[in-house]
Amino acid sequence: MRKILVFVEYVTAANFFARIALADCGSSYTFVSESLVINRRLKRLGLECISPSSKSEYDPTYDYERQKFHSDLRETKPYLIGGFTEDEVWKASCRWVSSAASSMELSDIDYVFVWNGHSVSGIATKLTVALFPEAKSAYFELANLPGKIFMDPAGVNAKSWLYRNPDYLLEEPMPTDAEWQVWRDTYLTVKKQSQYAPPQVSSSMSVADRVLEYVWARFFGGLYLTRKDEGVAVIRSLLSLGRKSAFDTEVFSFDAQKPFVFFPMQVDHDSQLLINSSLGNRAALEAILECDKRDVVVKPHPASEAESWLWLVDLAREERSRVHIATGNTLSLIESAAKVYAINSTVGMEALILEREVTFLGNSLFEQLSPERLRCFILRHLIDLDFFSSEPVSERVLERVFRQLSVPIEQKRYEEV
Repeated sequence: MRKILVFVEYVTAANFFARIALADCGSSYTFVSESLVINRRLKRLGLECISPSSKSEYDPTYDYERQKFHSDLRETKPYLIGGFTEDEVWKASCRWVSSAASSMELSDIDYVFVWNGHSVSGIATKLTVALFPEAKSAYFELANLPGKIFMDPAGVNAKSWLYRNPDYLLEEPMPTDAEWQVWRDTYLTVKKQSQYAPPQVSSSMSVADRVLEYVWARFFGGLYLTRKDEGVAVIRSLLSLGRKSAFDTEVFSFDAQKPFVFFPMQVDHDSQLLINSSLGNRAALEAILECDKRDVVVKPHPASEAESWLWLVDLAREERSRVHIATGNTLSLIESAAKVYAINSTVGMEALILEREVTFLGNSLFEQLSPERLRCFILRHLIDLDFFSSEPVSERVLERVFRQLSVPIEQKRYEEV
C-alpha cells in the first residue's frame, strides 16, 4: 500500500486532496495542517489529519539541513508579503515535519503531496524529501484551463522540472490537428462568454470560517495564514468592506480602431509574480510604455482589490495618456490587440493558443511552449481533474496521476539547479 503525506494550508486545496484520498483505496493518506477548518473537514470525512501548533516547543533537530533552503525560505509568501522572518518560516516548517514524524514513520513515505509549494507547506515538503530521498514530491497547481491540473516533481511554473526540460513534452504522442481543433474550439467558446469569470475569483471560505481561522491561528495556530495583518482582512470582511472586484470600479473607454497592445495585470500577491518575476504590475507597465510606443490597454485582474490599482486610474486619467483600462472579455482583447505583454500569467498562454504575438516579462513556463509543445502540454501533460469540483475522482484519472508520478526522475533527465 502506498503511503502518502499531504501538507496543506488552504481549504480548497484540502478539499481537492481529500477527493483524491477518498478515491484512492490503494493508498494510506496522512494530512498535516494548522488550519482548524481543514482539520474539522478532513476528520468528518474519516481522513487522518495532524495539527502542529506554533505554541509547541521548537525542536532544532533539522537545523543541520537549513542552509540548503536559504533561497527557498526567502521565496515563500509568508516571508515576501506576510511580515514573517526567514527564521519563523523555517521553524514553522520544521514543526510540520516533526508533527508528521511523531505520528508516522517518514522513512516509509512514498509520496509527499503539496499545493503550489510557495509557503510553509512547500518548505516542509522539501525538508521531508531531503531527509528521506526515497520519497517523491508532487507539486500540484491550477493549470487555469477548465478542468485541468498541473503536477510536477520539483515545483510549479518557472520552478518546475518541466521549465528546465521542456522538450520532454515532445516525447508524448503528438495530438492530431483534429484533436487540437476540437479542444481549442470548445475552450474558446467557453472563454468568450461575456460573463465568464475564473472560479478562483470566488472565496472558498465563508466569513464565519475566516473568523474562526483567525482566532485559532492568533491564539493556538501558526503560519498557515500568510500575512500577519490577516486580522484586518477579517474585520473588513465582517464589515462587508473586503475584497472588491476590479470589475466594480471605473472603466475608461478607448478607440478600438486604434492599434494597441494588451497588458493583463496579475494579483499583486500572486506567488508567480512575487517569486518568478523581478517586475511587479506597475514596473511592467512602465517597461511596456518605454519599449512600445503604441497605446496600452490594461485589464486589472478580476480577483484584485480595487485599491491596489488606483495608481493605474490616475495614470489613465492623465492628458494624452497612452494607457487605457478595460474590463471586457480577455480573449476578445487578445484577438483585437496587435501584441500581448504578460508577466507570467496564464493570459500569455491564452495568447499562444490564439496564435498571437506575446512577450513574457517574467520567468514563465509558458515562454517555453512552441506550438508543438503547447499542444502536448495541454492535451497530454496536464491532468484532466477539476480543482473546484466536488465530484469523486475517477479511477482513470487516479491512474493517470500515479502514472505520471511513477516516471523516474532520472528518466526525465532531471538536473538540480
